[in-house]
Amino acid sequence: MNRAQRWRLIIVATASAGALAFAAVAVLLVDAVSGGDSGPRVNEHWHAPYEVVVCGQLQPPIEEFSHTSGIHTHGDGIMHLHPLTAGGEGSGASVAMFFKNSGGWFDFFLAPEGCSIEDANNPIVLRADSGIHPMGSGFSAARDVCNSKADLEFGRVSPDYVPRDGDCIRIIFGETGS
Repeated sequence: MNRAQRWRLIIVATASAGALAFAAVAVLLVDAVSGGDSGPRVNEHWHAPYEVVVCGQLQPPIEEFSHTSGIHTHGDGIMHLHPLTAGGEGSGASVAMFFKNSGGWFDFFLAPEGCSIEDANNPIVLRADSGIHPMGSGFSAARDVCNSKADLEFGRVSPDYVPRDGDCIRIIFGETGS
């Protein structure tokens, strides 16, 4: 290899290494800005079992609905986070957006007699990292495991929380009785 060929090799190798380093730093910065947990992206399939409690009374799962964003349920007590559009990605897959897409927080629930809910637009949302991955036919088992968890196994998050794949979500309105 002559001197000119070595210099070309050095220049190409240096430029390639620089581009690779720049790309790695860019990925790390995007991850840091997004908190490393920005939610599902188009063509990803995340699932989060959920339950809703109104004044201490467990509600049935929301009936099946679909939405153009891809965030939906099959009436199985599972949030299906399958973004079809950019609007269904990240914050578009939040707990609040799931309910907004379904018609609203209270379109499907019946408050027990004597139940007083001061602000139905600001429910308590609890999240537990269940470690469950409810894919395939395991939806009902995953939902049952999540629903059997005690409140103290959950942490409080805002309604804008975007569930991770396999999270257990509990939404509480009004008095819990616990």
